[in-house]
Amino acid sequence: MPDLIGILFLVRGDADEDDIKHCFDPLGSFFQEVDCKDRTILQDVRGIHKDSRIYFSSRVLVLPFIEIRLAKQEDHDDLADVFNSQSETVTEAYGEYFIAELIAAQSDNNKALVAQVKDKAVGLMGLSKEVDVKLLHQCFELDSFDNLLKPEYMDAIRARRELIIEQKQREAENQRISELRRLKEETMKCNIIAQRIALQEYLIEREKDITDTIEEHLAKTNEDLAKEMSTEFVIEMIKEWLSGFTIQQPSEYFYQHPTDDNELQCNIQDELEFMISTLEIFGLPIGYMTGNGHFADWGKEKKDDKLSQARKRQLAMNKKKKGKQNKAFEQLKKKYAANKNDDKEEKPKHFDLEPIKKALKKFCLSNGDIRSQVRQIFKQESKVVRSVFIDEYEEASFKKCIDIHELSTKL
Repeated sequence: MPDLIGILFLVRGDADEDDIKHCFDPLGSFFQEVDCKDRTILQDVRGIHKDSRIYFSSRVLVLPFIEIRLAKQEDHDDLADVFNSQSETVTEAYGEYFIAELIAAQSDNNKALVAQVKDKAVGLMGLSKEVDVKLLHQCFELDSFDNLLKPEYMDAIRARRELIIEQKQREAENQRISELRRLKEETMKCNIIAQRIALQEYLIEREKDITDTIEEHLAKTNEDLAKEMSTEFVIEMIKEWLSGFTIQQPSEYFYQHPTDDNELQCNIQDELEFMISTLEIFGLPIGYMTGNGHFADWGKEKKDDKLSQARKRQLAMNKKKKGKQNKAFEQLKKKYAANKNDDKEEKPKHFDLEPIKKALKKFCLSNGDIRSQVRQIFKQESKVVRSVFIDEYEEASFKKCIDIHELSTKL
């Protein structure tokens, strides 16, 4: 706009006069027709009708030249008319003579400027060095104007602001990662497999003491064991082993950080039940605490020894005559049958600690190093492992379950 001198408007000669009047009459007072010296020239101009007219609007007709000067008391009447034509709110708020007061209050820190057109004041601007920049920041968006600060100072502020934003973003990301890590840690504390590993580490530290206790009881006579080795006694003994172990349940952390992670689990077993169910994976008979699997080899060794001795005697007698052999063998059979009832001993009724001793040993041996080796074997023999889970239709099925001990025969 500062460099604009005027506007040229072309009215085509072939345009309809009614259309020209409708579009051009509202602006006609600002335009003057430019005289055409030679219309024959227009005949040779391509795209321009020979009867076309040109109108010109000078900048002065719309925006007259404005003179800026210091305000005087004499400008009050002209300025009052301007302000009252716009709104009476200012006059009502500051009084009828506020303009005169503003002009009169000029000093080195406060000035009033007037815009003058043809000797008439048409605008007023109040300038002051005493500016409440903080108030302006609170009321207006001044970022586009460098917040009324020096450009180099504002550039430094923007750079600092960007640095603070980046720091906050990094802190927020680190906080998010920390929360995710904490959430995973709290979740894994309650995971069944994680708690079995924790139980294993706990028992490995106390394996020697536990084994010594079991060996001490196994060294006692059957009469002493029958007196003290009851189910209640064994339960209290195992609880004493587990006195320092606690099953982890979801903490109050999840009240503020809910999650749908399927690895988050609640364990309804107590420490004793959890240990027994874990040892069942390592060969402890199911129902062991109720007597199942106790003295499983009772009488088997004695019977095998007697049959072995009988076979040896029979082979030795094969060198003799057939008649003597048959007669001696018959006598041996009668003697064995006669002594069978005398040698038969009643199965002990006290609690058998041998099965839990064996299962505990297997459990403690399956430590982190062994699990790592097993994972390597599974990885190397992945095809064989997958083949185990093939159903009757020769398709892989997640429904097929097998005992983990069966894998050892296939690998």
